[in-house]
Amino acid sequence: MGYGIHKLTFSAEEAYRYQIYNGTGRLRYQAERLDARLPLPTYRVRFLDPAGSAIAQLSALEENPWIFERTYLLRMAGTTGPDYVIRREWPFVDEALLRLPHYYVELGPRIYLAHGSRYGQHFYSIHRLQDGAVVGEILRPTSGYHYWIETEAPVLQQAPLLLVALVVVIDMEWEMVLERA
Repeated sequence: MGYGIHKLTFSAEEAYRYQIYNGTGRLRYQAERLDARLPLPTYRVRFLDPAGSAIAQLSALEENPWIFERTYLLRMAGTTGPDYVIRREWPFVDEALLRLPHYYVELGPRIYLAHGSRYGQHFYSIHRLQDGAVVGEILRPTSGYHYWIETEAPVLQQAPLLLVALVVVIDMEWEMVLERA
């Protein structure tokens, strides 16, 4: 399963909307930043179906400045609690060594780790936390889509919006990563 993500931007890195296409090129989702053009980002995103109806919302909790950790909650429309959790960790030693942040993706009892690489073939690889097996990857193609995400894990294939939210979080934070490098 694969998804292409195209971002619409105000400037080189400041996206205000993302368009998500399935492997056949059909629009599957749209994601709108609710903090576009605000001086301090709130990291809130609304996900829409192709018809423009809201299907989910992503919001960030307060950041822990000591270990540079932030937690994002993805809530599907019509539910009360968070359906999925994305947690970013970027310890100071990783920042000093110019490593990219790690993202933990929680689907109930299952946890996956998105591990970044500045210079590798893939931008982020997705691993099962329990055994370290690679189950997916996020690529930054040189042409076409801004991001391409693939996974072979059946559990992640059943939650495509979570994978899309992971890429949106990584992209929203990319400007911050570049500033700290």
